[in-house]
Amino acid sequence: MSYRNIRRHDIPRWYGLSYQDNDEPKLILSIHQDLIPQLEEINENAPLIKYYQDHYKLGVWQRSATKHFGFGNTFVNNELQDGWLQLATTLRQSWQKINCTACNSKGERSWQKLRVCDDDQFCSTCRGLRFIYQYDDIWLSELLINLHILFSILSTNDTATISNKEQLLTIDTCFHDGGKDVGGEISKKMRHWIMQSATRDLQARQILLAMTQVYTLITPPSFCDDFAVELDPSGGFSLRCPGQNCCSIYASAQALTNNNDGYKLGSHNID
Repeated sequence: MSYRNIRRHDIPRWYGLSYQDNDEPKLILSIHQDLIPQLEEINENAPLIKYYQDHYKLGVWQRSATKHFGFGNTFVNNELQDGWLQLATTLRQSWQKINCTACNSKGERSWQKLRVCDDDQFCSTCRGLRFIYQYDDIWLSELLINLHILFSILSTNDTATISNKEQLLTIDTCFHDGGKDVGGEISKKMRHWIMQSATRDLQARQILLAMTQVYTLITPPSFCDDFAVELDPSGGFSLRCPGQNCCSIYASAQALTNNNDGYKLGSHNID
């Protein structure tokens, strides 16, 4: 039996991802202590590390023995807590307002750019707002690359932990110049919980609240108007967030054909 086939077997938990809502909202990646030796083996000479380091001009790769883990200062190593390594990243606003240079913060198109048949006299860059949003691309890239590397390590490891909890889901990510993607697997136990839950509506509202809180931290408010959470009696679910042409993570219909198993996740326009 594969230790990683959570779609068909109950497997002891080896990692978890949680959201902590307080004065400093955090994303926490918990990794079982049995996997720490594998994390320590991933050094700056590993092909995956070298690729991102060279391609994106990143700094030193730091391992779990240091204060920070990964590239930059994104993840703080909180050391072992009850047998779990806690890697925490503080979620923060990744954008700021700056004056629109295209219209010199006037909100209007310059007369040279107006066409005779053009009734829209707003600046095409800021749409009349007089400011634009500037993103902290370095911080976002470091966060996404670190998550991708960590999830890659965790997904290929087959160490059986002695955790008394079960792995309910796994996450796979992709980060490259062509875009980003999210996938993963839902365990059969989690699917059965969704199927049998008498509080699906309450759970959906709680998930929706967490999604909204995280999204509004890293995305300008003008884009935060299209969230949806659906928990289906068949055990599937769909999460939708604002974006072009519906950004979502979901269980495909094909994945739900076997009522006894978990399923793989699909995504659309996540990048």
